[in-house]
Amino acid sequence: MSMFKKQVAKFEPVGGRPEDAKKVVFLDIDGVLLPVGNAHIDISDDHVVLEKFYAHLRKKFGVDYSAYSAMDVMTVYYLWDRDSVANLKEILDETGAKIVLSSSWRIFPMRKMSDLFRIHGLDKYYIDNTIREDFRYIEQLRKDNPLYKNYYVDRVIEILEYIKKYPNIKDYVAIDDMNLIPGLENHFIHTHQLLTVEQASLAIGILSNCEGLMA
Repeated sequence: MSMFKKQVAKFEPVGGRPEDAKKVVFLDIDGVLLPVGNAHIDISDDHVVLEKFYAHLRKKFGVDYSAYSAMDVMTVYYLWDRDSVANLKEILDETGAKIVLSSSWRIFPMRKMSDLFRIHGLDKYYIDNTIREDFRYIEQLRKDNPLYKNYYVDRVIEILEYIKKYPNIKDYVAIDDMNLIPGLENHFIHTHQLLTVEQASLAIGILSNCEGLMA
């Protein structure tokens, strides 16, 4: 028996490394790409139907989605808004920005999230997540940084800490249906259910004209 433990390769997102990113979109999912509240899907318990669905995805995307929850996969495939996805792609293609997931969807392993993004062609932009929601850690940061005491939404602090970790990021925008002000003024697009063409245009402007990062 070998005395050495088998090394498990770390998952590397298709979009590249966060150390190389210059522009970043901190992306929420619910209320941005997925309408909140009125989105519903019935999951069939017919194994033949599900197998046909998974076979279709394997052929189309080259991924075996049967390892994942049918609810998660079908939600992304059927309920993510195509126009909102197109508007997000416009932002990313126009600016060269990458996706850092700030949504609660980051509870999923990055490999799974990358595969889910692949359904809409977003995996090639995805590079990382912000830190997992850790209330004790955030509260400690609030105690250590007087400025953070004025930021009521934990996600604001998570994003600002991420930027500190990667000083190579020069331009950024957060797209979220939660109000991330105070904290991300001039770097924030506030959505209401979906990402619109007008909001995408504003995001492109922010990523193209940021005057510097916030303290």
